[in-house]
Amino acid sequence: MADVPPLPHIWIRCVQVLVAPGRLFAALRERPLWLAAMLLGVGLAAGSAVLIPTEVWDAMVRRQMLESGMAPPDGVQLSGTSLRIVTVIGIAVFWVVWSFVVSGFVTLVFGLLLGDGGRFRQYLAVTTHALLIAGVGGLLTVPLRIIRGDPQVTLNLGLFLPLGPGYLLNFLTMLDLFLLWSYVAIAIGAHEIDPRRGLGSATVVMVGFAILMAGLAAFVPR
Repeated sequence: MADVPPLPHIWIRCVQVLVAPGRLFAALRERPLWLAAMLLGVGLAAGSAVLIPTEVWDAMVRRQMLESGMAPPDGVQLSGTSLRIVTVIGIAVFWVVWSFVVSGFVTLVFGLLLGDGGRFRQYLAVTTHALLIAGVGGLLTVPLRIIRGDPQVTLNLGLFLPLGPGYLLNFLTMLDLFLLWSYVAIAIGAHEIDPRRGLGSATVVMVGFAILMAGLAAFVPR
């Protein structure tokens, strides 16, 4: 590894994963660094919640209380502020856990079951960098969340189809386009780690993983 050139700054890597993921992942194969990417991803995801005005959080709390048949109390603004803080903490914890879960899945499928030559640390480096796409997407979605008055809305397939409430709408809502982009980037990374792994088959595995997770999450009432 002493002869391997150092990786560029994390912000440059953040741009690379958007415009030149293959080149970035080829470098990560030789120098699989992941901590800075994970921390940046946490910051981007949490920042997308912090940037939403308190009034939007207050409106969501009021709407949820009315839907449950409760009258909003005088301190509803404090409830909105508290919800934003809890959400930011939850996002940070979930981001870290999900990074390891996805990396473990990728290692299990590609590294163990399919016999690719990648190691967990390499796949973790790929995953944490690929998920930066979802983090950037969260920031880009902030204006949409403010306009719709819903801090939880994402740019997902459910927005483009006129469907009523139900499982199918919940399922499509879980298919966030930026997260799907991240999973495709992970497939590119799996190909770069072991070029014997075809990009097509890697993409099928990762998109299948996204569909499976969305299908399970859709059972949770929204």
